[in-house]
Amino acid sequence: MNINLEALEQIPQLLQMVVDLKNTLEAGTIEKRWLNKQEMIAYSGYSDEALKTKRKTNDLVENIHYYKHSATSIIYDKIEIDKWQQNIRPTNNNDYKHSLSDTENEILELIA
Repeated sequence: MNINLEALEQIPQLLQMVVDLKNTLEAGTIEKRWLNKQEMIAYSGYSDEALKTKRKTNDLVENIHYYKHSATSIIYDKIEIDKWQQNIRPTNNNDYKHSLSDTENEILELIA
C-alpha cells in the first residue's frame, strides 16, 4: 500500500477546518448570501414596487445585484446589494462582470 505523505501532513489542517466549520454552524453565524424577494424586502427596507423600479432603471443590475432564477422568480446577491447600498461602485464594468453560469454553479454548490 502506497501512502501519500503530503496528504498525511494535511490532516491537522483539515481537522481544524472541520472544527471551525462545526463551531460556526453551532454558533449560527453563517449568513445567507442569496435572498428571495420577501427576504430582500425585509433586508433592504424597499417595497416590491421600489425594487421593480430600481431593476427597470438599472439601479440594480441584472446578473450583478440580482439574477432571474425563472420567469417569475428573482434572487438577490446580498454581497452586491450591500456594496450598492454603501454606494461602492466598480472602477470599470469588468469589476462587476460575472458569468451567469459561474454564478449558477456557485449557487448550486452552496445548496448541495
